[in-house]
Amino acid sequence: MRGAVIHAPGDVRFETLDDPKISRPTDAIIRTVATCVCGSDLWPSRS
Repeated sequence: MRGAVIHAPGDVRFETLDDPKISRPTDAIIRTVATCVCGSDLWPSRS
């Protein structure tokens, strides 16, 4: 699975991550087919 990981302000990398696993009976794995980025999502990536 690919994911965007914020390492530090201004350091956002797309990395290969482990596939999610169900570890508890109440867990669920949701497949995302479309998404967008809100401007407020970008604040952690700024210095």
